Amino acid sequence: MNDLDHRLGRLLRNAASAPVPAASATLPFAVEARVLAAWRAGRADGSGEIAALLRFFRYGFACACAVAIVAVGLSWRGVQSEATDEFALTNAEMNVAMLR
Repeated sequence: MNDLDHRLGRLLRNAASAPVPAASATLPFAVEARVLAAWRAGRADGSGEIAALLRFFRYGFACACAVAIVAVGLSWRGVQSEATDEFALTNAEMNVAMLR
């Protein structure tokens, strides 16, 4: 048995012999009432998990739309600024053929 196993065994033996805390400790009635009231109020105003998830999806959809609009705008600007050359493709093919 190496040193690490010895230490682990000692830790587990000590944890097993530790006193168990009293399970009868409960919250006072006032604290329990406030917690339940806050929980019910949170559910009533629609701030539940579903509403938070929908809010997250709306934010993600809005960001995706904004990125798409910016991408289209930048590509449109690039298309508009290019000069229209009818022979650009044939010139490029001719240059490639001459290099071979």
